[in-house]
Amino acid sequence: MPDLPEIVVSSLESLLSCLHCDERSTCGCWDRREDLTVIRNWLSNCARQSGNQQQGCGPEMED
Repeated sequence: MPDLPEIVVSSLESLLSCLHCDERSTCGCWDRREDLTVIRNWLSNCARQSGNQQQGCGPEMED
């Protein structure tokens, strides 16, 4: 796993925690727009840095 910026890690943890819930609790990811924005910005920044190369930031994906 690559080293992720702390803010990206906490945003991912926040999103993951909103996915784990049971019938008794009201939960959902509708209020996590800020976390999604952080992750989306990081990913698009990542894509720009790596350009057209298959490597960049993050693990190499294999088909």
